[in-house]
Amino acid sequence: MTFEGVATEPEILGETRLPGHHNYFLGKDESRWRTGVPLYTSVRYEGLYPGIDLRLREQNGVPEYDLLLKPGADLSLVAVHVAGAQGLSITDDGSLVIETPLGPLTQSTPNTWEVLVDGSKR
Repeated sequence: MTFEGVATEPEILGETRLPGHHNYFLGKDESRWRTGVPLYTSVRYEGLYPGIDLRLREQNGVPEYDLLLKPGADLSLVAVHVAGAQGLSITDDGSLVIETPLGPLTQSTPNTWEVLVDGSKR
């Protein structure tokens, strides 16, 4: 999955550091190895689109993403491309199913919320 039409390179920030770290040893080329990579509850791409940030996170073992809109942001700018997509369908519960050569990719029904001045969500 890629987001199309991104105007500038977003700033990537880890949110809420977790204890521990990961090490990645890819192949025999030591220049590709990474050690001590910090863990976070989520990663935020600030400025993915004007007024729109992207948060990547895990929910119950499933990768998910949130689009975080500032007041006045234009959600119609967001375009997601799924490489190899062969078809789309909507389930009875409103989930989006993207058919791919590797099997179906299901995105659950979107949830929306507003953060109020006091920090609570509605």
